[in-house]
Amino acid sequence: MTADSIEDQIHNLVAAARMYYEQDLSQDEIAKALGKSRPTVSRMLAAARKQGIVHIEIRPPLTRLVPLERALQERFRLEDARVVRSTSGEPDTADHLGRAAANYLQSVLRDGMALGVSNGRSLAATARFLQPELAVHINVVQIIGALGHDNPAIDGPDVARAFATAYDATCRYLHVPILVESPVIKQTLMRDRNIAQTLRVGANVDVAVVGVGTLDPTNQSPIFEGLITQKDIVKTRQAGGIGHICGEFYTATGARVQANLNDRTISIGLDAMKRIPKVIAVAGGASKATAIVAGLRGGYFNTLITDDRAAERMLRMTPVR
Repeated sequence: MTADSIEDQIHNLVAAARMYYEQDLSQDEIAKALGKSRPTVSRMLAAARKQGIVHIEIRPPLTRLVPLERALQERFRLEDARVVRSTSGEPDTADHLGRAAANYLQSVLRDGMALGVSNGRSLAATARFLQPELAVHINVVQIIGALGHDNPAIDGPDVARAFATAYDATCRYLHVPILVESPVIKQTLMRDRNIAQTLRVGANVDVAVVGVGTLDPTNQSPIFEGLITQKDIVKTRQAGGIGHICGEFYTATGARVQANLNDRTISIGLDAMKRIPKVIAVAGGASKATAIVAGLRGGYFNTLITDDRAAERMLRMTPVR
């Protein structure tokens, strides 16, 4: 079989698939359009799926747990909350949270707004579920440095790019690592005009979307894998660290941890988060509840997208003062 004939076959498979799945034509109508028999068209559509030309994804509707949402808003003085039913697997949980966050973002973003994005699995999932046909004209800003490790999909630059692509938006990248070797190096980099300007823009966005990480040994965030040592983790825990947002660690009371690790992290920082009008945290799982509540105590976000396991555990904890 020649290369041309293979290309022709693929072209016909794509054409048949587009007519069937996008134009909603019947197999009889496609057969007439392509000069084929109906059984041939049926085989072509099957081949298109088998060869990966067509990918079918079933998305059952998200179940919002409104009573839990209202309870969280009242107990923790949240501007808004979305609670979805939890799943057994971590990837599925990230997808559920991402879908809920994407739906929520569509309702709050307006033309001309600036959107700051952090990193992590839940934010990567959020970007995947954004609907371009509902997009508004916004600007995207990366608000945390790059990880530079083996999973680029959850890294700051790639997450920011995914959001910008979904919205056909401009994107301002933060061209620095998330973690450097010393506070001196951090301060030197932050004096660079372009880096300083990006951090200023990031600190003044209208809306920010962030994840919430934890130092819980059973569910440590993958974003620092290969970047921090066990010694770093122990010292941060000893200083009271239990969670992190935008790369900076905080205590159970929400105070920024006074530790070397925070002094080496490059992002807009926790203090800037308090001044952004709307900060949406996307995080779920029972093991994240303590870090989420501590983040609320610190005033680092005012909107939460979570699941029922985290929500139920949060409601058993001391409310935000």
